[in-house]
Amino acid sequence: MTSDTGLSAEGLTLGYSDASVIEDLSLALPAGQFTAILGPNGCGKSTLLKALARQLVPQAGRVLLDGKAIAGMGAKAAARALGLLGQGAEPPEGLSVEALVQQGRYPHRGPFSPWRTADSAAVERALQRTGLADLRGRAVDTLSGGQRQRAWIAMVLAQEAPVLLLDEPTTWLDLRHQIEVLGLMQRLVEDEGLTVIAVLHDLEHAARHADHVVMLKAGRVLAQGPVNQALRPDLLAQVFGVQVEVRPDPGSGRLLCIPRGLCDP
Repeated sequence: MTSDTGLSAEGLTLGYSDASVIEDLSLALPAGQFTAILGPNGCGKSTLLKALARQLVPQAGRVLLDGKAIAGMGAKAAARALGLLGQGAEPPEGLSVEALVQQGRYPHRGPFSPWRTADSAAVERALQRTGLADLRGRAVDTLSGGQRQRAWIAMVLAQEAPVLLLDEPTTWLDLRHQIEVLGLMQRLVEDEGLTVIAVLHDLEHAARHADHVVMLKAGRVLAQGPVNQALRPDLLAQVFGVQVEVRPDPGSGRLLCIPRGLCDP
């Protein structure tokens, strides 16, 4: 399944050395929506995200953005189109929030290019969108977990890429900061038309914030589609081995996913 709008993959085989993690995978990720990539540990979620971000060369198949293969894009051109936030990023000690966010401008600048008004404007927009304008002078390593994650997100936003890819953006955050970060992703999609693709572990977060879901198991896509179609109890049992009650949330109009126990072996 591929698409000429948004990010898609066709016949994708991915792995490391001689070991394949994903084989012959095809999918379409709609533009202007928040897609959650779900699945058990070791199923290939992060590997897939790296390939979608042009950080991992496929063993076979290809990734396309708006119908064009990203393999043919230069590194800076790819960074202007695809913003990636991986796991476990650590800034240099003492680096300020604003200096970190400024690093997101690298795809738009040459090695000796002067800092431009457009660069300053992009950094300011990123700080404002993430609620960090008042913290611009603070060292990133002195921030709370939620603030630090927003600083990294602001750096990616400063790239001004229309597609954001995030690998477990809520890991190590407390519940309040998880909701804060996911709410920001949702607003970027709804208010600014960005495409967000995030690897998530929490079904409840996916149900409440995402528009589209891809569920992987052992390197294969078992389900993909709108949240209210893909998050079905039978599919969740097949992917996670857990009995999950799925029902509408009267307050938000979205879904509630309530684990009820392990499936019988």
